[in-house]
Amino acid sequence: MNNRCKWHQEIHQKESERHRELEPRVFPLLQ
Repeated sequence: MNNRCKWHQEIHQKESERHRELEPRVFPLLQ
């Protein structure tokens, strides 16, 4: 169970990093 939670946390972290990378490019389009 703990192992799965750790795996989920890593996935979430990667998603957050990817979102942070895309945000500078996407944000100007939203303005």
